[in-house]
Amino acid sequence: MQAQLRDSLGIDFPMAAFYRSPTIATLADGRHEDMIERALADAAEPFTIEHAAPALADSAEAAPIRTMLLTGASGFLGIYLLHALCGRLDEVVCLQRCASAAAGLAVLQDKAREAGLAIDFSRVEVIPADLAAPQLGFDTPRWRQLAAEVDAILHCGAFVHHLHSYEEMKRANVGGTEALLRLALTQRQKPFCFISTLSVGEMLAGAVRIDEHVSNARPLLDNGYLLTKWVGEQRVAECARRFGLPAVVARPGNITGDSRTGFSNFAHNHFWLFNKGCLQLGAYPETAREVEMMPVDLLAGALTAVALQPRTGIRTVNLNNPLALTQRQWFAALAACGLRADPQAVASWQRRLADLEPSNGLALIRDFYTGDLSVAPLPVDQIGTLTELARHGMDLSVDYGALIQLYVGYLRDAGFLDPVSETVAS
Repeated sequence: MQAQLRDSLGIDFPMAAFYRSPTIATLADGRHEDMIERALADAAEPFTIEHAAPALADSAEAAPIRTMLLTGASGFLGIYLLHALCGRLDEVVCLQRCASAAAGLAVLQDKAREAGLAIDFSRVEVIPADLAAPQLGFDTPRWRQLAAEVDAILHCGAFVHHLHSYEEMKRANVGGTEALLRLALTQRQKPFCFISTLSVGEMLAGAVRIDEHVSNARPLLDNGYLLTKWVGEQRVAECARRFGLPAVVARPGNITGDSRTGFSNFAHNHFWLFNKGCLQLGAYPETAREVEMMPVDLLAGALTAVALQPRTGIRTVNLNNPLALTQRQWFAALAACGLRADPQAVASWQRRLADLEPSNGLALIRDFYTGDLSVAPLPVDQIGTLTELARHGMDLSVDYGALIQLYVGYLRDAGFLDPVSETVAS
């Protein structure tokens, strides 16, 4: 559509502007509101709740978690979280956007089969809900019943899109988080785990590393999804500070396929679309960027461990793989699998983006790579995260050599990457 409008109307625009413009006239005008200021204003507004439940006394022992409320269970990470939680809890209550509980359960069963996960669905209750609706779409009696029923909340659900504006995503992503925080503070306090993203820590003013705490530093990137996650982090931290709510802000890094099967959400995954596009071009931009991969099954296990760990106050965990590859190392590993792309000067590579075929993996995400690509990745503080996971016998690092071969094989079998050539096979 971008190419059609450019050819027929003689206007060029980034895809983000298309999603943010209600009419062709506003698209051609090229103006849009600075959503960073809107997000800052929203975060500055005090969180409101009537009759917040009191914090647990320091001397009191936290009640065991037997029933977890989970959002986003039908997503790529969410179905793995459901699998991990059902292995440890009596019941998982899934809030799903669905016409009925039966329809929502059928979706989860399909997702589990697709991922090859054996989930005990006798432990799963599906409740139709809407993150974008006031009070999640529940009337007061149902709201209070749910508040009494669950012991903790793991909020993984979100409207995920990197081109829509903050204002368009705010109702589901910020409003939904606020509603769930109110639920966590209703009748009795319930530990709250909020799934954010490591990218939030990368876009803050003055950042020299990604710390293990929630920062109120100004965001510098007008990305709707990331701004909603930043505001969400502020809300969780505020509830921990004001009401003593036990909370975790969890920031995954680059979520990749299952470390056992390779299964992934490659068709809509930015990381794989970028790499497929570079392979189709036969070139990648020579930058200081690194490749880090966190298999979804390992991530779900780590998230489950930290979500179920009794705690007071707030903990921020950075759940990226501690090991990373340089771009050259990554593409050399792909070349060893018969997938060749050579380094190219950034400016020359960027000029090639203007004439991409629609079938190129970069076609829908090219606007993310038209600016300055020289920024080096920030170091990630993980000392507290890795220490806590070690107490659970968990390690986030993986054998990249074996993982890359697994992923390439899976993606070839799925038809996403080119099949191995006879030369390489021999």
